[in-house]
Amino acid sequence: MLPVLLMSLLLLYFPLPAGDLSVSWHWMAAGVVGVAGLNALLCWLGSLAAARLGMDGTDAGVLRSVRVLRLVNVAMLGCVGLDVFVFHWPRLVEKAFASLPWVPLAAELVLLAPALVMMATAMAFQYRLRYSRLGAGLRLGQYLALRMRTEVAIVLAPLLVLTLASDLTAALMGDAPHLAWIEALLPLLLLGAVVVAGPWLLRAVWSTSPLAAGPLRDRLEKLSRATRFRFTDILVWHTHSSLPNAAVIGPVPWLRYVLLSDALLASCTDEEIEGVFAHEIGHIRHHHVTFYLLFAVAFACFYANLVDILGAWGLVAPLRDMLEAELTQGQGTVMLVFAAFYWIVLFGYLSRRFEQQADVFATRVSSDPSALIAALHKLALLSGIPARAGSWRHFSIWRRTEYLTQLAERPGYARRAEQAARVAQCLIAVLFLIAAARLALRAPELTGL
Repeated sequence: MLPVLLMSLLLLYFPLPAGDLSVSWHWMAAGVVGVAGLNALLCWLGSLAAARLGMDGTDAGVLRSVRVLRLVNVAMLGCVGLDVFVFHWPRLVEKAFASLPWVPLAAELVLLAPALVMMATAMAFQYRLRYSRLGAGLRLGQYLALRMRTEVAIVLAPLLVLTLASDLTAALMGDAPHLAWIEALLPLLLLGAVVVAGPWLLRAVWSTSPLAAGPLRDRLEKLSRATRFRFTDILVWHTHSSLPNAAVIGPVPWLRYVLLSDALLASCTDEEIEGVFAHEIGHIRHHHVTFYLLFAVAFACFYANLVDILGAWGLVAPLRDMLEAELTQGQGTVMLVFAAFYWIVLFGYLSRRFEQQADVFATRVSSDPSALIAALHKLALLSGIPARAGSWRHFSIWRRTEYLTQLAERPGYARRAEQAARVAQCLIAVLFLIAAARLALRAPELTGL
């Protein structure tokens, strides 16, 4: 659901050309409600098809079922596009709240409401299909709350904090001198604050508590000292024992947490948990979190260069600055296509290889190199997803375990894969520096210089 959420936010927030608001707002609002109904119908049909495909219980049938559900998510993104391009929902919300008294976050919550309703609808139809693998005691409300916390709030919570701070600043500063500079710098300062303090926010959103002292914690802390991995705490991630997963959050050691879900702790041995913990250490030791931040910052720079080049060729209108209040149709189309390629195709390609790199690191530093393989097989069984089903950010469990099994026989195999991952990191960083230098020299007006 996360890729759909990110693309939906891009559609809702990016400054596309103004739409025709001459049609009554009643009809436009009714159209948005109708699109939500269309989404519900597509989700219902998709859930029926997925249930039939997975009825035989074979891996092939379940795999086809998973693919159908992913197609439903893509269709939901199309429904968000209808809200934006046909019924001009962002413009309607902007116009409505321009004439209302100032209320913090009201416009943002109304703007996001249709997309969030459609996401919740898709999750509700998936509930029955996934009920058996998420725990017999998990009710629909708990299921929706869990998925919203883990897949939606991770993005929306920082976004709403930034928006609230920006709204408060604009209201309090009024017509203060240099307000334009303050408004330009404030998002950057707030974004830095969210990146640093975001782990505190996620701790609350994801419902966590410190891992109790005992043999397991001692084992994990010993591994941390051996790998020179520094962190603030190891946390239990409470998911109603339904989500077997782990994560590391925080770019700096004094605000870094390792999360181990309650389902993972209940289902795996200490050796297997150590292997999963080592995988999360691998992300930090290979600087994946830092790279992801660079990757996000580089997006705007690459996009500005792309539009500048296309503008020089006469294909689109040139950008006047990187924070355009409104884009032309051509610029908006370039943005959407490039964003889909950048975040879904390119980011997914890099992420899958970084996950593989972290797997290799885990087998090297764990006390039992085979424990991670056993843990991955167990997590696939607990999640109910076929072993051969890959995802946006991960190779399939089958591919990951086959790769790790072959490492003992092919020591050079891992070196080549790790070198490829490092080359990809360096290439993105070098291209970012080149793109930034090109903007500064070729089109300084885009950077405000």
